[in-house]
Amino acid sequence: MSIYKKILVCTDFSEDSLKYLGKSFLLAESFQAETHLCHVVLPAASIPIHGYYYPMDIDLEKKIMEKAEEKMTEVAAQHKLDASKQHVFFGNPKPGIVAFAKEIDIDLVIVAGHHHSFIGMLGSTANYIANKIHCDVLIVNN
Repeated sequence: MSIYKKILVCTDFSEDSLKYLGKSFLLAESFQAETHLCHVVLPAASIPIHGYYYPMDIDLEKKIMEKAEEKMTEVAAQHKLDASKQHVFFGNPKPGIVAFAKEIDIDLVIVAGHHHSFIGMLGSTANYIANKIHCDVLIVNN
């Protein structure tokens, strides 16, 4: 019997986060856990440009989502992950991942840590998730 039955691996598709995916999937395999891959897309309206927020561009958001879904399909294929376990959605990654993990009853979340500085870590997604989520979190350093 495994202590982890459902694992959520989170990625922002950055080069650093893609590096740890192999380790994450091997870990999930060792637990014989059901593995899900998650990417959260920030809505275009929430991206500040030069200190100002611009009106939402529906076409831009559609293009961003299409690109994210293409990348998800590519990455998931490399790890032989079924389409039903690939998740791309709009939102703020911090509360979005926490809510999604609870919604699909995840036992362990794996996320990349970015340790550029102590100050940078204070606002990181990994730190937020570790402090707000209902389950265990593994923060993988690159």
